[in-house]
Amino acid sequence: MEENNNKKNNTNRQVMFSLIGIALLIVALVGVSFSFFNYTRTGSANTLKVGRISFITRQNKTINLTNLFPIDPTETGVMDDTTKVGTVEIEVVGDTDYTDGIEYLVSALNTNITTTTGKLVPISLDVTATNLGTSSTNYFTAREDKNAIIYKKLVGDTLVGDQMLLVGYIKKNTTNGTIEGLNGKLTIKAYLDKNKIAISDTLEDGDIEVPGYANGTTDEWVNGRTVLTTTEWNNLSSTGISFQVKVEANEGIWVEEPLTALDIIKKKVNTTKLIDFGQRSGTTYTSSIDNGNGLYILPGTESDANPIYYYRGAVTDNNVIFGGFCWQMVRTTNTGGIKMIYNGVAKRKDIVLESDTMTDNDIIYTNDEEYPFTYDEETKKWTNVGTPNKNHNFVFQVKTDGDYVIKYILSSNSDYVGFYNGYTTLKIDNGAKSDEIVLKNIVQNDKIKITYSSNNSNNKIIFEIAKVLNKKEGNYQCENSVIEDKTLLTTIFNSNNKSMSDVGYMYNQIYEYENGLVSDSIYGKTVEWDGDNYLVVDDTPNVASTNKTLDANHHYSCGIADTSSCESVRYYYYNKYYITLSNGDKVEDAIFKMTGNGTDETKAKWSEYKLNTTSSVIKTTIENWFANNIISYQNYLEDTVWCNDRRFQTNGSNTLESSGWNPNGGDLNKEIYFNIKTRFKNNWYSTSNVPSMTCPNLTDQFKVGNKYAKLTYPIGLLTADEIILAGAGGNTTDSSNSYIHTGNSLWSMTPYSYGFYSSIASLGYSDFLSNETSYNWYYLRPLISLKMGTEFETGGDGTGTNPYIVKTG
Repeated sequence: MEENNNKKNNTNRQVMFSLIGIALLIVALVGVSFSFFNYTRTGSANTLKVGRISFITRQNKTINLTNLFPIDPTETGVMDDTTKVGTVEIEVVGDTDYTDGIEYLVSALNTNITTTTGKLVPISLDVTATNLGTSSTNYFTAREDKNAIIYKKLVGDTLVGDQMLLVGYIKKNTTNGTIEGLNGKLTIKAYLDKNKIAISDTLEDGDIEVPGYANGTTDEWVNGRTVLTTTEWNNLSSTGISFQVKVEANEGIWVEEPLTALDIIKKKVNTTKLIDFGQRSGTTYTSSIDNGNGLYILPGTESDANPIYYYRGAVTDNNVIFGGFCWQMVRTTNTGGIKMIYNGVAKRKDIVLESDTMTDNDIIYTNDEEYPFTYDEETKKWTNVGTPNKNHNFVFQVKTDGDYVIKYILSSNSDYVGFYNGYTTLKIDNGAKSDEIVLKNIVQNDKIKITYSSNNSNNKIIFEIAKVLNKKEGNYQCENSVIEDKTLLTTIFNSNNKSMSDVGYMYNQIYEYENGLVSDSIYGKTVEWDGDNYLVVDDTPNVASTNKTLDANHHYSCGIADTSSCESVRYYYYNKYYITLSNGDKVEDAIFKMTGNGTDETKAKWSEYKLNTTSSVIKTTIENWFANNIISYQNYLEDTVWCNDRRFQTNGSNTLESSGWNPNGGDLNKEIYFNIKTRFKNNWYSTSNVPSMTCPNLTDQFKVGNKYAKLTYPIGLLTADEIILAGAGGNTTDSSNSYIHTGNSLWSMTPYSYGFYSSIASLGYSDFLSNETSYNWYYLRPLISLKMGTEFETGGDGTGTNPYIVKTG
């Protein structure tokens, strides 16, 4: 009985193989005969630009399958078995632009392979590319276990019906530098995958047997495989199996993937010119030195995993919209992020107003009883005729949440108009005759106050309130946004300027200077502390000094005539200026507490001392702005370092050792400079002395994730080095017109010097590197840093009228 069953099964299998072999002799994968496709297409600046592409198929081949049966494609050598796998090769000739490329499409035509019971027979294809780009591993294949990486997989590795099989991508050959002529071939193999298909008498142990499968009526799957009965296989001999595949380039399959911000920068960088940082931007000095208007790579970082690319000069293509605000790209970080500087509120090119419905019935408003605003039913605008030197107030509340816009016209550009949300200033205008303000995210019953003041009884304001309907960000622009931004913040750096601590973005101990000498005071080279009192000493330990001359070697004094013992002691550092020390502190202890600088011995002494406990005024101002305006976009920002480099100058004549801060021989006529001066050659930069993007001291590396210099939010300021990178001149007579120039002086976060007041490096109003006392009022333009991999929406080119837009949805 068993022998008869085996004979029957073998006979059935032989009949089946014969029928399948005959049926599949007609299977043909036919390339389009000598087809030629040649298209030209140019994408927008932030998409892949696709150039010419040509595909030529030079052969038609019929695949002969004489022993077809479901195979395991991972089995060694099975894919080269011509009796079980049908193969066709198609030559490809492609021309593309530079680093760009084009998709090619492999599709199936006229496929309707079904059994008589209506089951689809899955035909699997394996596609490999040869000599297209750096290696075949850059191209899509139908099976992930082969030697290629999937670029885009639209259907999968099983061909069913007329569906597209796959899309591949041709790139330039970067190995040999070939840009055009991407010649190679596609090898397409057809087979039946046993992981996708099974015949009833091939079911193995562990397969799920579906009742009724043997009679050819089941349409169930078994372990993910389509089960065909022997009867169904036999019936294929009458229906046949035939289909074609085609390789083509078509208008409908061009790649339009958005480029990341970093991709855009890499494509634009100028690597041929040498920058002289001792000169302002915008002037060409030699054929190899160009002080720039463009995008460059920072010398010394070329071989880094993430080189530093930076914008310099009067560039116009680094504008970005993010979070509803305009920004300008400054430079990349060593983690692949992109630092951007605030560039004003994004302006709409085409505000859509709901003017038909925004009447006096659509808002709740409180009119000024003494100086009322009148409403015109026809124009739907409010008017107020000014009374000289009087504030006229109009307060309104909207009835629905949303964004609103106020457009206004002043009859005199000397009049004043202000907008307030509660007690928060939204905008102040004093100089523009007409403008508009977009009020974002207004909640029902929010109170918005408009204040108008004129200097002439004939002056007036006319304004309208409308709800914003069109919120498409592509309708924003950034042309002159920061220059026209009346909300641009001004602030002091710190609440004082009398301590070296005041150069800190955060700080701890404050030693404020005082001024004055006391007649007959005793001065010593150092002091000794007995636990209660200081003793001012000279060269002999425990022997009080008798010297009454303040000089380069004698800085310590009790400040009391004829006294060398005291509870607190003065340290004179600059002419008649001194700080007061107590509890055994010496000058080196005070310096460490104020700046984090010190010898290993000093640092070990204060190992438990916590630096950076108090935020500066400017840090608080920036972080409040972040919390009120852009916190919802924080996930798109990297936690990079914002450097407050408080190291001291190590060359020149105003170092720690040469200044009055050195008790062992410091010049009392010399103030002390911070490390920014170290990077100057002859006080400024040069071709060999370049700005630094490093920040060695951990306590100066401000970021959210640094517990020693911790930020609340990932936001900071320009450094002085970045000001020079951007193209600012090195002194007050060497101004330029870099992209960060606004005509206003701007704070950096780089300490500059300390004499009898603390000073911070700044961008002068004429675009030169300057410095200003920490207690003065300067403008503030915050910086943020986009994460590596951030994408831009399509359509922008980085100009002020067509900025890039960060993809946030």
